[in-house]
Amino acid sequence: MKRKGAFPKKVIVLIGSLLAAGIVLAQDIKATAYVESTHVNTKVGTILSFENHSGWEYGGFFHKTSNAIFPEEIKEDELKESNFTGFFVAMPLIREEGASMKINLRTGLANGEHLKVIPSLTCEAPLTKNLLLMAGISSRKWNPTFIYGISFKI
Repeated sequence: MKRKGAFPKKVIVLIGSLLAAGIVLAQDIKATAYVESTHVNTKVGTILSFENHSGWEYGGFFHKTSNAIFPEEIKEDELKESNFTGFFVAMPLIREEGASMKINLRTGLANGEHLKVIPSLTCEAPLTKNLLLMAGISSRKWNPTFIYGISFKI
């Protein structure tokens, strides 16, 4: 019997594999915490990825609705995507003096059942050598969403 709320073992294996691949391939390991404001509610999440020297990123992500943080936002549509876990890839479009603009693609399972693919366009600006601010736009059901977050290169 599956425990409700248990962290999936597949996600742990995925994150461990990504960390190992990043170390072996001498890539930068990047941890990102982000907030995504959608037309339904606000979601909070994390991305763990490795970034090669040309700016491409590969990794995994996990996000969920922010009921605990913003309880006033609970809506009827909320149950359609209470958590979303999967694969993340980012392709650089522009890179100048540490700042970059990237096309991101998140694909995975929503609520462990429905396959979703979510494209986005993000910009990153460095605060320090290892700390970056991120902001971007995405689309959910043809409605715009806004993404903002902070990244740390390990």
